[in-house]
Order: sequence, then C-alpha cells, then structure tokens
Amino acid sequence: MKRVFNSAVNLPTMSTLTNITLPYFAVDAFKWIEEPNSVLTQTQKRVIDDPSNWGPFFLAGDYLGLLPDTDHWGPGSNRTFAEPHIVDETRILVIRTEKRPLEDPKNHDCSYTAPDFGTIPREAGFYTTFDLNVSFHCYIAVKYRAGAAECNDCLVSSHNVIQNTAPLTLKPDPLTREALALAPAVATHMRLGNASIPAFRNNVKNYSIEMLSRAYQASWTMLTTKFSSDSAAVQLTTYVMVSVPTTRARVKKWRVYLWLIISMVALSCGLVFFLYQRGCRHAWVDDPQMAGLLLNKQDNIGDETWEDDKANPWKPGPECPSLERLHPRNGEPTSVVLKYPQDRGHLGIGNRAAPTAWYPTIHRGHVIRC
Repeated sequence: MKRVFNSAVNLPTMSTLTNITLPYFAVDAFKWIEEPNSVLTQTQKRVIDDPSNWGPFFLAGDYLGLLPDTDHWGPGSNRTFAEPHIVDETRILVIRTEKRPLEDPKNHDCSYTAPDFGTIPREAGFYTTFDLNVSFHCYIAVKYRAGAAECNDCLVSSHNVIQNTAPLTLKPDPLTREALALAPAVATHMRLGNASIPAFRNNVKNYSIEMLSRAYQASWTMLTTKFSSDSAAVQLTTYVMVSVPTTRARVKKWRVYLWLIISMVALSCGLVFFLYQRGCRHAWVDDPQMAGLLLNKQDNIGDETWEDDKANPWKPGPECPSLERLHPRNGEPTSVVLKYPQDRGHLGIGNRAAPTAWYPTIHRGHVIRC
C-alpha cells in the first residue's frame, strides 16, 4: 500500500518512518457474472446510465467502478464523520468494454474482443445499454476488505510517497465509505491522465483488481490530506531515520584476480628488465640525445658518402665497428665534433639520413667539448 505524504517531501528516498497510517484495500474473490440481466436490480441497471461526474462513465471510454447501493454515484448526503469502520463485503464491479454508434444494427452484437481490453473471458456475461450509443458492460462479483492500516518502519519509496515493507493489519477508519464512493471517479481520472495504471491489454482481471486498489488508496489519501490540513489543532509526529545516499559496489572476483595477474606480470617484467640492465657493461642513458657526449671517442662525422652498406657506420659490419662498441669516457675530458651539413635540415651522412635522436641539438660549425 502507498500514500502520498506531503510532509515527507524533503526526505531522501529510502528513509524510514517509525509509524504512519496507510490506506488498506484487498480483494479476496473475483468471479465473473454469466447472467447479469438476472442478477442486477433495477436500481443497479439505472445507475449504469447515470452521467454524473461522480461515476466512471461520464466520458466515452472503457472504465470501471463498484456499483453503489443507491441510484446515483458518489458520496451520500451525510456530512458528518462516521465512526471508524471496516468494509468487508461483496459488491458488483461493472466494466464498460466497448461503446459503438447506435445507427448501425450490426453494432448491437456483443464481442469478446474489446478495443482496449483485448480478449474478454468467455465466462463473462454482457449487459447492453442504449442511449446515443450502444454500450457493452460485463460484471464481476468482487469480495474485498477496505479500511486503514498502521504501518511500522515504512519506507519513503519515491518523492513524498510512503510504502509499507511488511504485511499490514486492517483496522477501522472513519473515511472508508467516503473513499469507496469517490473511487470510481478517481479511477476514471487516473485512466484519462495515464497516471499509475497497470497494463490492461489482455489483462482484465489483474487490471481491475489493481485499479480498484489504487483508486481507493488515492481517494483515501486525498480525504485524509484535506481533513488533516483543516484541523490545525491536530499535530501528529513520528520519528524518521534519514537515509544517507551511498553507493555499494558489487565486486566480481574473477575481474579482481585477472587485474592482479596482469599487474604481477607487468611488475615481473619490469624487475627482470631492471636486473638485466644492471648487469650490462654500459650504464643506463636517460637522454638518448646526449649519448654522443658520453662516448670516449673523438670522431669526425662529415659529409662523406658510402657507396655500399659495408662502410656505413649505422649498419656496422667487419669493416665498420658499431658505435655501441665505443666505451664510456668515465669522466675523462673528450670532444665530439659533429659537422652539420649546409644543405640539409638534419644530420646526415651523404645521401643517407642519420637518426637525429643520437645527437644533441647544436648549431652549424659548433664544437662541443666536455
């Protein structure tokens, strides 16, 4: 059961109220009436055609409502509060399944396939009314209990909406009859506004039960809010446990283990590379552009051209030792002279470009001494 509670408008969702009163409506039996013409009284037949705004059929559409005992819809003329009471009874529920134009005689035959409700059970009987249109109604005997209930540890399920999380116990309430009288009109307005209605296509039974319950809850909540706001002398309080918004992670263990394995493999590769580098003859060079200054070798790299790859120092062979075989200078003074070609924008050897990453950035003709 739910109730709109304006005082909870500033409470975060999932907060808990210690004690509050909720509407209560439960359907115990639902049976289709096969011969409504023989079951309905003349008063009940007349009230179906009542176009009052308190009834469910004041507009064209497929609506429903519990038939009253009187010849009109809506609350009675008594304007005083009744004693708290519980309604436990069986009443006839009327559902208008279809409305057709009166002119065509073919439209006078009932159908078990309704435009909105879809398939109607075969055990349902129809009663047809004629006014400006032809209306087809089916009837159900509904046994229900209605009243109120005291809810402990109720949950704020959404914006200013209170909902129970445990079974409720029915108790008397003075607004039970009035809420039931307003329910048919409220159900119609809920259907028109498409507000809080269940699925109705090929689902007539569940739709009818849910609409009866939700229309009663809305009617009872509206009456309670109205009369409680008019009674300023009555101030009811309750304790609230405010919910703190948090995020709870759902961890998949296989992803954790996969992440751990990948991390350990990466760490192992790093350690192996570090240990291998420590055993090398040459120290680690952080800046490759300064590698030429760290070699204990005076060399003059000019504009010569190699006709074959055998004399190319960048492709070392037996005739041309690799630059990697040069020893570090280990602190001794040395010099490296790099001749920058005049007709090129980068270091080059003849017609072959040398990787500039091996040399520091210098100006033409400069000699760097360390």
